[in-house]
Amino acid sequence: MQRILSATLFVLLLAAAGLSAVAQEVRFEPRSIVVNPSPAFGVDVSLDKGGDAPDYRIGERIRISVRTDRDAYVYLYSLRADGRVVQILPNRFDEQHRLRAGETRTYPPQNGGYVFNVDGPTGLARVVAVASTRELDTRELARFESGANFATSDIGEQGFQNAFRIVVRPVPQNAWVTSTASYRVVDEQGQRPAEATVVADSTPQGATVYLDGRRQGTTPLRISSQPGRRSLTFELDGYRSVQRTLNLSPGETRRVDERLERDVRTGTLRFESSPSGAEVFVDGRFIGTTPIGSREFDAGRYEVTFERSGHRTERRSVQVSAGSSDTVRATLAPLTGTVAVTANVGGAQVYLDGRPVGTIPSGSGRLVIDDVEPGTYEITVVAAGYATEIAQVRVRSGETHEVRVRQDRR
Repeated sequence: MQRILSATLFVLLLAAAGLSAVAQEVRFEPRSIVVNPSPAFGVDVSLDKGGDAPDYRIGERIRISVRTDRDAYVYLYSLRADGRVVQILPNRFDEQHRLRAGETRTYPPQNGGYVFNVDGPTGLARVVAVASTRELDTRELARFESGANFATSDIGEQGFQNAFRIVVRPVPQNAWVTSTASYRVVDEQGQRPAEATVVADSTPQGATVYLDGRRQGTTPLRISSQPGRRSLTFELDGYRSVQRTLNLSPGETRRVDERLERDVRTGTLRFESSPSGAEVFVDGRFIGTTPIGSREFDAGRYEVTFERSGHRTERRSVQVSAGSSDTVRATLAPLTGTVAVTANVGGAQVYLDGRPVGTIPSGSGRLVIDDVEPGTYEITVVAAGYATEIAQVRVRSGETHEVRVRQDRR
């Protein structure tokens, strides 16, 4: 006894957004759905009724034919108006889905053990054929549930769009191609459903509105639409785009009012240093002298340099995020010099501006004082039984300054 099964067919409506895969370009269009902009061969999909979008009543049987110009693996997909995805081919009855060049196959095949009956909801529906010279991992598009004969999913139009890009990402541009056939689902009496109405507005107004990827106009506006699951997108320069999925009923009027958020792509930085007065360079470009108030930068990573005469240069790497506000600080160490004090009395105590810094060694009679900040200092040499000697020295960064002192007995 022949086993008869009914498979649900569905509408495929993808936003006409120009999206790029990593390995090759993929384009999504309202009419053709999924497009390879540089195909190396062709595939054709057709229905058993002629016309651009023939009517099929709910419950009516439908047959689908596919032909490819090159030996290829063929996958057939459908999406209903409610967004449910069904993988027509391959399925549990027809797992062999490789076609020879020029070969035409029709599904369901004669005596195939199953039929396709058109199911609701009413509205425009599409069948998409994908031909690839390499087998594809299509689990992102649809999966076989336990005991099911056809792989399905509920990812909807946006999900199918994103998933398809993932599926073909590892495939070369010239290794795959697609084709689309459209049909219209009508009720049992052959009547097309009443259209739904979408009243779209936004704050601020003037946003461009797309319905299933097709430009409709700018807010505020009224849109007539087929019932079912629809994708509504708002776009306005300087604001984040918003996408909504609507499940529209025949004759329904749906109001959608979106408050758009600004698309912030910059952050701010402030610059401080101790001591202040340092020149600041961002990626080699002079910004100003610290302290510097908020400056706006595009999101990204920057190299910040602080420079001040007589001090060591300091560098910072800073990440600016969209909407961030940060302060970049640097403590600048002064460049130092060296003072060498030579005296004739071993053990004499040496003071630098009144601060003890060591004693004169016996024998060499020379005390070296390192890391002295630039400036003018008073050197005092004190020894019991000898006259105290005072000398002045001007220290410059990176230099050694000799100070000679001779103490006489009292």
